[in-house]
Amino acid sequence: MTGGYQNYSVETVLAALGILLLVVAVFAAFLLWDRRRSRRYLYARIREEWGKLPDREYDAAEFENIRHYYLHRDYEGFQIDDITWNDLDMDHVFCQMNHTRSFIGESYLYYRLRTPQLAKGELEEFEQMVQWLTDHPAERENMEYFFAKIGRPHSRFSVFDYIYNLQNATTAGSNLTHLGCILLILIAVGTLFITPQAGILLLLAAIGVSCYIYDKTKKWVRPYITSCVMLDQVLQAAEGFVKLDVKWLPKNEIKMKTITLKNR
Repeated sequence: MTGGYQNYSVETVLAALGILLLVVAVFAAFLLWDRRRSRRYLYARIREEWGKLPDREYDAAEFENIRHYYLHRDYEGFQIDDITWNDLDMDHVFCQMNHTRSFIGESYLYYRLRTPQLAKGELEEFEQMVQWLTDHPAERENMEYFFAKIGRPHSRFSVFDYIYNLQNATTAGSNLTHLGCILLILIAVGTLFITPQAGILLLLAAIGVSCYIYDKTKKWVRPYITSCVMLDQVLQAAEGFVKLDVKWLPKNEIKMKTITLKNR
């Protein structure tokens, strides 16, 4: 058969297969190399930036989102009110202290600054934790690495807004709208076999309507999807902490193990 597979010898087919496998192997090796290179670069940044003032600029929307974890918490203890906070220029203090590498870290730091612990036992426990991290640089760097893997969402909204409001979320619309779009496309395809000109116009209209509905729905759904992705990254980081087997605060280690086991 002219042009069929019979025109290729076994050696040719094997050679082509070998080249394909070689390309796949090279691509896999490149991905592995790039992953290790990124890991080494991140650890180098962690070591270089330790003990230095953070070099980061905030815009108004970003800083406002950092506050939302504190705003959502129903804390009944002592809090620094807005007037005192502004008088003390605590926004600037926060920026100087914010050496965190994740959205959850900077949100919790802000929360702790607004709700300072005054009990002696809690202060001593916190001091022990700080001293342990200072005396164990390798473990501290590993923990910073996992926090950096959580990262911050590249968005203009607060993750916590959608996490706390998830239970009250409504649907983005009726499924009948999406089913109608599918039906319209099927009708347009069927019309192509009867009247091509009308079928093409109908298909273009169906695609346009579908794109509009998709874009409108995506704007509503995206924040919830992003929040779920960030939560998954938090759980992955917790699993990484547990694997480190760090004996710094046993009760926190038990909490992390419990959380990760429940969400596997």
